[in-house]
Amino acid sequence: MGESLSVPRQVSPGSVDQTHTDHVRNSRSGDGAPRRRGAPNNRPGHGSGWTPGWVIVAPRRTFGVISRHPRWLGALLTVALIIAGASSWLVSTELGQQMLLEQQVDAMESFGVTVSEEMYGQLKRRLVSAVYFTAGGVLVMMPLFSLIVAGVVWTVGYVGFGGWRHFSHHVRGGG
Repeated sequence: MGESLSVPRQVSPGSVDQTHTDHVRNSRSGDGAPRRRGAPNNRPGHGSGWTPGWVIVAPRRTFGVISRHPRWLGALLTVALIIAGASSWLVSTELGQQMLLEQQVDAMESFGVTVSEEMYGQLKRRLVSAVYFTAGGVLVMMPLFSLIVAGVVWTVGYVGFGGWRHFSHHVRGGG
C-alpha cells in the first residue's frame, strides 16, 4: 500500500485539456485575441477612460478586473467628479439655491446672529458663485479627506497591528 496508484484522466472527444484551457485563458486578452507580452490590454477596466462604460455593460467582469488591478486615482477622480457635478447641479437650480440660503440663515441664527435684510441680500447675491465653490470644495476636500483616512488606516495597520512584520514572524509565534 506504500505506492499510490495514478489513474489516467479520461478526456472525451471534443473536450479540451484543462491545462490547455488555462494557457489559452492566460495568454489571451478579454476579447479572446492572442496577446503578446507588452501588448496593450483592452479588457474592461484597463482602458484609459473605458472603465465607467464597462461598469454598465459588464459589471461582474469589470469589478473582478478592478479588484485584481485597482487604479485608485482614477476611481477617486471619477467619484469626485460625479459628486461635484451632482452637487453643483443641485445648487444651480432655484430650489437648491433656496435650500442653501435657508441653511445658511439657519446656521447663522443657531450661533445667535440676527440676520438683517442687508445680510440676507448679500447671502442671496453670493449664491451665483456657490455653484463654483461647491464643485471646487468637493474636488479639493474629497481627495484630501481620503488621503487623511488612508493615512490613519495605514498607520493603525502598520503600527498597531504589526504590519511591518513578515507573515512568517506571526506564524512562528514571535512577539
